[in-house]
Order: sequence, then C-alpha cells, then structure tokens
Amino acid sequence: MIDIARAAGCSQATVSFVLNNSPGIKLSQQTRERVIEAARTLGYTAPAFEALHPALPAFGGPAFEGLDGVIGFAVDQLATSPEAVVAIEGARQA
Repeated sequence: MIDIARAAGCSQATVSFVLNNSPGIKLSQQTRERVIEAARTLGYTAPAFEALHPALPAFGGPAFEGLDGVIGFAVDQLATSPEAVVAIEGARQA
C-alpha cells in the first residue's frame, strides 16, 4: 500500500479506503481514479480489489482458488513467544 500511496500522491489510509471500497468515506472521483490507476500500474492484485475492478486477476491465481479467508504465516523458527501466540490467535479468530 505504501507504493500505491506514493504513486497516487495520497495517504495509505486513502489507498485502503479506495481498494476496500469503504462505505461512508468521502473521496473525490479523481482521487479514487488515481489510486486505482496506481494499483493497476504497480500490478496490485487481491480478491477484494479484483471484485471491485475485475480487469485484474485474483491474488495468487488458480493455486489459491477456494482458499478465501485463509491466512498464512511464515516464520523462521517455532512461534512460541507471547507476541506470536497473540498474533496467531488473532488471525485464527479473524
């Protein structure tokens, strides 16, 4: 999102609002178009964005079909610290 925000000349929050089509957020059509164009130019793909803007492929392609709601973690060692446990539990509940 940082790269999209820089390319579009706006904040990361604005990028998030546009890409997630957040309701109740007042943004100009010009700002929305800048964010969408920056996302396309940078090759951004994600399921929510693809649903709003179907010209882009879904994140991960065919290998990820049927995995909606799946969150993956990659760690270099067993995640047993209190912080890791909280993060994993939070993701599990999400």
